[in-house]
Amino acid sequence: MTPIEIVQQAVANPNRFQEIACQLSEFAPDFEATRWLCQAYRAGQVTAAEAAYLLGLLRHAAGYDTAKEILQGNFRHASEKYAGEAMFLIRGQDAYHDLRSLMLEHPHILVRQGAASGLALFHTADIVPDFLQAFYEGKLWPKDVAFHVAGCHPSEEQLLSLLLAEDEQAQALGLHIVEPLIAAENLPHCPGEPVKKEVARLLAAPAFRPKRKHVRSLYLWATGQKTLRNNY
Repeated sequence: MTPIEIVQQAVANPNRFQEIACQLSEFAPDFEATRWLCQAYRAGQVTAAEAAYLLGLLRHAAGYDTAKEILQGNFRHASEKYAGEAMFLIRGQDAYHDLRSLMLEHPHILVRQGAASGLALFHTADIVPDFLQAFYEGKLWPKDVAFHVAGCHPSEEQLLSLLLAEDEQAQALGLHIVEPLIAAENLPHCPGEPVKKEVARLLAAPAFRPKRKHVRSLYLWATGQKTLRNNY
């Protein structure tokens, strides 16, 4: 099938939507399929979530404005997440300023979360300050910030800036970022001894001691009671 046929078949078969749509990853960005999809979306033949998901797979520049429109439309049903990711998949680094602006400035939390999902695809520590700004300004939920920052492979300095902060919420964020980084699959990005020392210090403090049971693997790692090999 051609890209436009794949898009049409995916839309016509909602029960097999993702199974059919994933075939688009085998093709180069396609203008005709993107144009048809945008027209079908505006005609109400395709939901916002379906359109955003397909635009991300098509990756053609002609779909960028529609993806951005969907992100800001607050349609829910994961449309914001798919739209934010589509913006990155279409423009790559050139989508940075749009996504950052929407994450930090849009009044609706779902739109900010969708933009954050797009920024997270950069997978670089250079994006971490933007997520931390969103955290300090209350633009994103802390759990979302922790998830995205961990996926961006933060530097030791970035982790220590949180763990050594005077703000207890920032310290807690640092702990929740470190936790997934010590998993076996993240061995190349596992924090070093300075971070381990600060994690152990915080988990021994009165404010965090009662929470040890919720981050048991982190506590065992920080106190040397469990090696990374045991995480398999």
